[in-house]
Amino acid sequence: MARNYKLQWLASSRRWRKQYKGKQYYFPLLDGETKATSYTRCLREWEAQKVEVDRANQTSTQPWLVDLLEQMQETFRKGQDASRFIVAAETLRLVRIAESRGIELPIDDDGTVIAAPRLPAGVQAARDHQDRYQEDLQMAIKARLGNTTPAHRPWEDDQEETPVDRTISKLLEQFQKAKPKADRHRIKIYRDWCDEQQDAAEINGPYCRRYYDHLVNRIEHDEIAPRYGKNLFETFAQFVRWLYREPEVLDQIPRNLEDLRFEVPTKQVEIFDIADVQRYLQAADGQLELYLLLMLNCGMTQIDIADLHPDEVKWQDGRVIRKRSKTKKRESVPVCDYLLWPRTLRLLKQFRSEDPEHVLLTSHGTPVATRRSDKGRNDSVRLSYKRLLGRLKEEPKPVLMFKKTSASLLNREFGHDVSQLFLGHAPRSVAQRHYIAEYDHRLDEPLLWLGEQYELVKE
Repeated sequence: MARNYKLQWLASSRRWRKQYKGKQYYFPLLDGETKATSYTRCLREWEAQKVEVDRANQTSTQPWLVDLLEQMQETFRKGQDASRFIVAAETLRLVRIAESRGIELPIDDDGTVIAAPRLPAGVQAARDHQDRYQEDLQMAIKARLGNTTPAHRPWEDDQEETPVDRTISKLLEQFQKAKPKADRHRIKIYRDWCDEQQDAAEINGPYCRRYYDHLVNRIEHDEIAPRYGKNLFETFAQFVRWLYREPEVLDQIPRNLEDLRFEVPTKQVEIFDIADVQRYLQAADGQLELYLLLMLNCGMTQIDIADLHPDEVKWQDGRVIRKRSKTKKRESVPVCDYLLWPRTLRLLKQFRSEDPEHVLLTSHGTPVATRRSDKGRNDSVRLSYKRLLGRLKEEPKPVLMFKKTSASLLNREFGHDVSQLFLGHAPRSVAQRHYIAEYDHRLDEPLLWLGEQYELVKE
C-alpha cells in the first residue's frame, strides 16, 4: 500500500513541513539529499522537536526571544539559506529545553547574552549580528544545560519499517480504485504487456518508450487502430502521473511522456440524410420517437434525456432551458435555451412522468439511461433504437448520429458558434465568455430553420 507521510512535502521549496498547534515547522533538505532519502531524518527531527515543544513552558517569561528566533527561521527559509535555518532551529530547540527546565532566558549573570540584539542598518551587517547573537546564545545555554541530548531517544532507534508493496500489479489495483472511470480493458492491455512484479519506481523514460513502441508495432501490423493505440497510451500516461502525485512512487514524471504521440487520421463525421431522419421518425414508436426528437431538437445524449429535470422544461412556453449533463458543474458551460418543435413538445407532455426528479422514465419506472459503472450501463434509448434498425433490416448506426446531423446542418447554415451553442459547449471567444447573458433566444431562428428541414415545424 502507499506510504502515509506524517510530514507534508513542499516540492517548490524542497523541504518538509509540519503544522502543529497553529505553528509551522520546516525541515529543508541537506546537500545531496532527495525527497525519499531525507524523509526519515526530517521525521526524527520533528519527533524530537515535538517532544520538546510539548514539554515547553507555555508561559515563558521571555516570549520575545522565541518570537525573534522564529522570525529568524522564517527569514532564512524564505532566503533558502539552509545552513542559517538549521542554526536558528537548533537555537530555538535549546531555548525550548531551557524553558522546560525552568531556566529563564536570556542567560543571567553567568552568561553572556542579556537582551535582544539591536539590529544595525544594512542587510549584511544585520545578518552577521544575528549570527553572532545566535552563536553566543547557543554557547550560553549549552553551558547552563550541560548535555542537552537525552539519554535515550526511542524515535532514533533503528526500527524496521513495514515493507511497502510497490509492484506494478499492486499499484494498478490502487489506481483503479482511485480512478474508477479509467477504462479497465485498456489497463488489462497494459497488464498483459508489462512485468506486473516489477517495482513501479523503475518506470522511466526508456520504459515509456518501450510501451509506446509496442503499441506502434501493433498499429503497423493492423492489430489495433491508431485512435485505440492513442487511447491505450493515454491511460498508461494517466497511471504514470498518478504514481507521481498520489503514492509518490516516482520522484518525477518521465520527461518524454508528453512527447510520445500518435498520428491519428481525422475521422469524417458521419450524419444521416434528411430523408433517413424522416423515415426513422415515422417508423419509431411514440417514446423512441420522442428520444430521437430530443436529440435532433436539443442536441441531447441518452444521459441528457435521462437527466432532464421537470424544472428545466417550461411547459407553457415550449422550451427546455438547461446545461448539458456532462459538464453542468463547469461555470464556463452555457445554459442553453431550446425552442421545442410542436411534435417534440406534444410527445414530451404525453410521456411526462410524475417523478419529481425525472421528466422521462421507462415503462418500468426506471431512468431511461444510466452512467457507466462497475455494474455496467443501462440504456433503453440505444436498445429501442437497435430494435428499430432490426425491424427495418438496416446496418447498425450510432444513435448519436441524430444529434450530429442537427449540429452539422446548423454549422453549415449558421456557422461554428451556433452549432457549438446547440451542443452546449463552452464558449471560446472573450465576447461569448464575458459579454453575453447565460442564456437567450439566439437558438430560436436556427431551430425553426432546422425543424423546417425535417418538416417538423408545422403539424
